[in-house]
Amino acid sequence: MNGARFEANIYPFYEITPIRVTQHLSPSILHLCAIEVTATNLLKPQLTMLQGRGFDVRLGYQRGPNGFDPSLLPFNPIDVQFPRRLNPKAMAMATKKIIAVLHEVRPTAVHLHTPAVAMQFRLIPRHFLPKGMKIFYTVHGFAHLWGTGNPRDLILERVERMLASKTDVMLFQSREDLANAQIHRYSSKLIFLGNGVGDEWFALPFPPPRSGALKAMFVGRLVREKGILDLLQAMLHSPDVELTVVGEQLPSDRGGVGEEVARLMSSKELSGRVCYLGRLSQAQLRIQMASTDVVVLPSYREGVPRSLIEGMAAGRPLLATNIRGCRELVSEGKNGFLVPVGRPDRLEKALNKMARIPSDEFAAMGAVSKDLARASHREQLIIDRLTASYEFAGLRADST
Repeated sequence: MNGARFEANIYPFYEITPIRVTQHLSPSILHLCAIEVTATNLLKPQLTMLQGRGFDVRLGYQRGPNGFDPSLLPFNPIDVQFPRRLNPKAMAMATKKIIAVLHEVRPTAVHLHTPAVAMQFRLIPRHFLPKGMKIFYTVHGFAHLWGTGNPRDLILERVERMLASKTDVMLFQSREDLANAQIHRYSSKLIFLGNGVGDEWFALPFPPPRSGALKAMFVGRLVREKGILDLLQAMLHSPDVELTVVGEQLPSDRGGVGEEVARLMSSKELSGRVCYLGRLSQAQLRIQMASTDVVVLPSYREGVPRSLIEGMAAGRPLLATNIRGCRELVSEGKNGFLVPVGRPDRLEKALNKMARIPSDEFAAMGAVSKDLARASHREQLIIDRLTASYEFAGLRADST
């Protein structure tokens, strides 16, 4: 069937924007994520490099109120919506549209990003999808945690294990996630991918010798699970620390704490010591990093967080929670410190400890961070692994 007949016969009540179909000279790979922030901050560098290697890459995500981000137009974006909350009606509508889109575009492969997208997509029966289309999934961090005994985590883990059989290749940013998937015998090709940043982050100079207050920076969404409230509580009793907060609360965010963050930052205890900058571009973020001493991420759940890797590449020590992903980046006492989840008192203790570290020791910790990032977290290395995984699955670009 052609795409128009498929849409008319199967989904008569759902309209999609007509999509130009082209004859693909190279494998056509449609990358799917939920929101624009993921597309611009995490996927754009990767897709740019893949285009440079001859792959025909497209991007699908929920278009914003002002249309698609202009910087993403080279990837011929498609407006698809994957609800981030459990909403059966919205999920059904999203499923109808993505099936129709796939039969219009007919990509060689679909590459899934983020748990919400990956879970919903792989619940679609294979016979509804174009024949022969391969499915890749980059595990940026499972929605579940391992070994907690929590019913929610147990259910989500079992669903992921079941859906692994519907995935041709699973690519893992976290070695911990990969090891656990192997132990639980996930039925898919399991490949370590890792996470990395571009060379521009490595070009940032080391900070000058520290004097005065410790300058810390948090980069992340203003949601409870990022630990921003714990960090602000810790700041109440860390008089020798100044904090810059970069990020925002999105309308679709669950557990948003933007109002609480604003209230705490305006308190007399934090006024003048906490600066809120909102969302920054990557170029703006690098400028801000130049005046930062330490990157802090007290998150409850992560994959392998890019904000910490950016700090490492720039030669900054780290302070993070002892969770999957973060503990793969922080070597305790060598390039930073780890604290328990949900413990503002331990965050406070660690911040004050870092504020007292002599400048030469602090600089040595930053140098370890940069060396670790150089060895394992360059974007070019990640793209090499990704290209190899495509080739393993039979997707070889003309230029490779």
